Amino acid sequence: MKVRNRPVMTDEQQCLIDGAQIRLLELGERHRFDQLIIEQHYLENAQLVGEQLRYVAEYNGQWVGLMAWSAGAYKLKHREEWIGWTDKQKKRRLPLVVNHSRFLILEGVQAPNLASRLMRLCLQRLSQDWVQTYGHEVLVAESFVDPEKYLGTCYKASGWTLLGQTQGYQRACRDFYQAHARPKQLWVRELRPGARTLLRGRNAPEALRDLAQNHPPNVRKGPQNSGGWAAFSEVCRIGASASRTLLSTA
Repeated sequence: MKVRNRPVMTDEQQCLIDGAQIRLLELGERHRFDQLIIEQHYLENAQLVGEQLRYVAEYNGQWVGLMAWSAGAYKLKHREEWIGWTDKQKKRRLPLVVNHSRFLILEGVQAPNLASRLMRLCLQRLSQDWVQTYGHEVLVAESFVDPEKYLGTCYKASGWTLLGQTQGYQRACRDFYQAHARPKQLWVRELRPGARTLLRGRNAPEALRDLAQNHPPNVRKGPQNSGGWAAFSEVCRIGASASRTLLSTA
């Protein structure tokens, strides 16, 4: 039998693991959040697409980690097969899929298993926070991991499933994708039991009815979105004028 060696933690690190908490970002903290993502995250970009929520992980009043969630990718071959929905169902139900867009443990913060603990804490509240902010729950989460930089350990430890690799495209705006020639691992997770069954079911999920009641067509604006859509819409307009062809991300 193969013996797994547990990482050795100091008392200080154990206190951090046990005491770290996750909360939603406050409006006045947005600039600090974005600056840290730009400075410390490997993507060097804090811009998100669609409905979005940002979280701060704190310990003793100090920021130790950041998370951001946004709209699910438009097209992912492995995800569509995993869910088993039709193109028509996907077009209508895609808002019930959320993308784990950014995850950052701040520089100088080191503790084994901290990332997986923060992930679990966030997943416990994510769907309800979406209800409070946007009026509907989310059923499935997805995330992309660069295998040249990370192993996806915290995803595996938090119950995510690795589906395979993307074909190397990234979303430039809501309906425009650009090639980046760096395929990512695609990880997915149901946010409630039977989520995939609901997404591919004959009847519309209750969350979808909530979405229709709370959001008029083409209106997707939450409290953390203000200020970003105007500039981002201009990027989309320019990209769309160059090409209206949707590129598959998987």
